[in-house]
Amino acid sequence: MKPDLSFVVGDLCYADSSGGTGVGGPDTQDFRTWDRWLRQIESSASRVPWMTTVGNHEMETGNGELGYAGYLDRFRNPRNGVKGAPVTYSFVYGNVAFIALDGNDASFEIARNEGYLGADQDAWLERRLRRLRKRDDIDFIVVGFHNCMYCTNLVHASDGGNRTRWEPLFDRYSVDLVVNGHNHCYERTHPLRAGDPVVEARRGAVVDSRQGTTYLTAGGAGQAVYPTSGSPLSYVTMDGGIRVPETTLWSAVTDNQHSIGFVDVVPRRPGRPARMKLTALATDGTVIDRVTLTRG
Repeated sequence: MKPDLSFVVGDLCYADSSGGTGVGGPDTQDFRTWDRWLRQIESSASRVPWMTTVGNHEMETGNGELGYAGYLDRFRNPRNGVKGAPVTYSFVYGNVAFIALDGNDASFEIARNEGYLGADQDAWLERRLRRLRKRDDIDFIVVGFHNCMYCTNLVHASDGGNRTRWEPLFDRYSVDLVVNGHNHCYERTHPLRAGDPVVEARRGAVVDSRQGTTYLTAGGAGQAVYPTSGSPLSYVTMDGGIRVPETTLWSAVTDNQHSIGFVDVVPRRPGRPARMKLTALATDGTVIDRVTLTRG
């Protein structure tokens, strides 16, 4: 199977041992860790574009004010994002629009880069969503960033900063799929509006994505997986790092093994809606999850 592109939402190689907090000295293995990881992905990245953005581990100690210098030395993104944030961008492939955001700017959990863009990222995001949703050649909008808006895994669970700032925009402009990482597991929500499930989407479901946004945690690769899950009760991190318990009726499928997600998209045709089929596989090829989003 040769994909057309890979969409990777941060924590690429863990060259910084401080976890993006800025606490502790520089990791003397930074350059060697980056080089080793790039060699590992070369067989794929030399043939398939890797479209990436930053996670908390790209906030590297000693690599510039934001910590992103190591990442930016190695990746050249489309230059159409937020002014002062070259880790943000958007692009269109076929009938799918992709938007990459800097989740660190909105995160309540890890405060190092919180709010560095002020209102600029949100304003750019709204302009981009409005413009893309008006285009007749685009069926689906996919947004990717690192921190999880909806996840039951107890290590990081959900981030209220990203929810507070971006969920109203995702609802307003009917974003189809939001891809996050951070928690080292796989999880998918039912389609949501204002945080509530609007339709049930169990394994194998076919759902109209105009009804609500599906949130996907695709963090089950590379690093060690996180074995714990908070469903049906987890928490969301709010302003000041306060963990607030919450029920998780929005969670549809969870899996804590190493995994990878594949997305196959078919444009709409006369009398047939566009289809986005998501398949999650374990490393042995076992199917973890399947769901199909449609859009008329």
